[in-house]
Amino acid sequence: MSIKLGTAGARNAARTLDERLRAFGILELTRETAEIWASAKATAKASGKTLSAHDLWIAAACLEHDLPLNFKRRCIRRDSTN
Repeated sequence: MSIKLGTAGARNAARTLDERLRAFGILELTRETAEIWASAKATAKASGKTLSAHDLWIAAACLEHDLPLNFKRRCIRRDSTN
């Protein structure tokens, strides 16, 4: 599958979606991701904070793989006791 942009200059510089994705790692959602998501959801709810389900999935995947994640006003980190 190839995505081409409208202008001739952009078309010349465009690469296929597969080529672009090869530059990034793709994180799979696992059972551990779901467990982290559920824990984060419960923690947020108990503390009266609201995070979207989508943001929580991204945070859970980052936490599972020890990747940094910064939201606009908050930083999510794995608890050092885990």
